[in-house]
Amino acid sequence: MTQTVSTALRSAVARLTEAGVPSAAHDARELMAAALTAAAREGNTSVSPVTPVTALDLVLRGGDPVPAAFDDLVERRAAREPLQFILGVAPVVGVDLSVGPGVFIPRPETDLLIDVAAQEVAARDRRRRRDPLARALLTPQFTVVDFCSGPGTISLGLAHLVTKAGLADRLNLRIVGIEREATALEYAARNLAGWRQRGDIDPRITVEFHPGDVTDPRVITALGLVAGADLVVSNPPYVPEGDNGDHVAAADPEVRADPHEAVYSGPDGLSVMRDLAPVIAMTCAPHATVVVEHDDSTGAAVRDLLAEVGVGELVQHADFAGRDRFVTGRVRRDPGFQLQ
Repeated sequence: MTQTVSTALRSAVARLTEAGVPSAAHDARELMAAALTAAAREGNTSVSPVTPVTALDLVLRGGDPVPAAFDDLVERRAAREPLQFILGVAPVVGVDLSVGPGVFIPRPETDLLIDVAAQEVAARDRRRRRDPLARALLTPQFTVVDFCSGPGTISLGLAHLVTKAGLADRLNLRIVGIEREATALEYAARNLAGWRQRGDIDPRITVEFHPGDVTDPRVITALGLVAGADLVVSNPPYVPEGDNGDHVAAADPEVRADPHEAVYSGPDGLSVMRDLAPVIAMTCAPHATVVVEHDDSTGAAVRDLLAEVGVGELVQHADFAGRDRFVTGRVRRDPGFQLQ
């Protein structure tokens, strides 16, 4: 007897639950939607694109035969292959970002950081519109530097939110992502092209990705970004090496699919941040904002490292679970200040 979508979903939830997948029902539905969408595309003979299957479609199509590919997808997830790698995408501020083996999978918590960054861009626009003196002093140019940009998570997410807010009408936004790993840079370029093609990013927003070690100040010098960023953002590696128990993210088997160097940062999780902090200071314009994600155990230490290099007005921010997750701060110095 042919299995239906409804019965296959129930079996998949049981299989994934048995395998220890914490979001078994959600993942089963996502996999079924992907299988049905792929099957429809394979059988599509018209010029019209196939619309992705939704959660409501799964209910309405509960009696349909299950696609042949579904069981294999479920077994891959039961083996704890990340759902995002199976689907080939991860959501970032509501838009699909292409991901795969060799890149760090975006986490929902980073959306909070992206939103704060977008608010900072909007604040610059408001100051220029409301204050004649600010309009005379602040140019429409706004430069963002994204350290450890990975597959483009923060850079593209920010560009998308700025696009939705219509800020490209009034600000000349330039976003520069810096990333060491070649695979991540390849995905970033692919994602940028895809988001532009779909209209997720205003064509007037400049987004560029460059290879480089974020702890090496020569990268900033070579790109002409010394004292050039109005906003610096970063989601660097920050999980303490060998931490496999106290942090949920580190304990999940799926984390093993992330590149080790994108997750862990020395015994205390601060090895990259110690060297990155002075590079951040070097990159900041005389008046700039800094936003840095961190491990839930190192918020105070990250604040101290930023304070040591001249970042003030430091504020701690929590994630969806109420854990310390990222820090914001501001640089305010005389334009004639000389970096040491």
